[in-house]
Amino acid sequence: MSKATILFVPGAYHRPTCFHRVSSSLTDLGYPIATVDHPSNNQSDKGLVDDIANVRTTLEHLIGVENKAVVLVLHSYGGQAGGASMHGYGREERERSGKDGGIVAVLYISALALPKGSSLIGGVGGNLGPWVRKDGPLYICTEPHQIFYNDLSLAAAQPYINQLTPICDLAFEQECPADCYSDTIHSTYLMCSDDNTLPPFVQEMMAKNIGEKCKVQKCDTGHSPWASQPELVVGLVRRLAGEEK
Repeated sequence: MSKATILFVPGAYHRPTCFHRVSSSLTDLGYPIATVDHPSNNQSDKGLVDDIANVRTTLEHLIGVENKAVVLVLHSYGGQAGGASMHGYGREERERSGKDGGIVAVLYISALALPKGSSLIGGVGGNLGPWVRKDGPLYICTEPHQIFYNDLSLAAAQPYINQLTPICDLAFEQECPADCYSDTIHSTYLMCSDDNTLPPFVQEMMAKNIGEKCKVQKCDTGHSPWASQPELVVGLVRRLAGEEK
């Protein structure tokens, strides 16, 4: 039986290459890897709806065309872009229609799991924080080390910082056209206790939005455990993909 494809959806400011430590380990274990690069990255007229459409295009290819089983890994803002895109692609939904493939599980990593009609800026109370600077139509993170990688040394964080990009304001301000979760797809929420981006109490709210079926696991990392504790994320993905690990 072929292994599930792991689809990584990054957070705001991030490119999919940020997951390389996790994705390379999973590749070595025989897992096919897929990623998306948000259209809103460094663009003045692309927002959340474009990012959602981009993820759905990828899901349609992997599932609608190739009938693959998929584990969806959503980080931060990726919880919106990926979560709102997955409706209709769950494995249980497809099985009921006599179709193969589908999303078998979702891993939310300190991710936004907002209800339909919500925006990122609204979901955080209208305050993006003093570390977000507006430059025309773009948002820029001014303190990436402390905000995203506070559990890494600056030297270890620098390669990740070098990959960051501004993001269009529409990504944060547009409303979700659908819930960013599904009660028919198995979900796990990885809460990061030392997170300077989404405080633990916000992460708890997100997990509650997903529902009672969502399993919660906690770790003592900053916002980006795929960088500081990649082996933890690899283990979670393997379990969600059906391995007895």
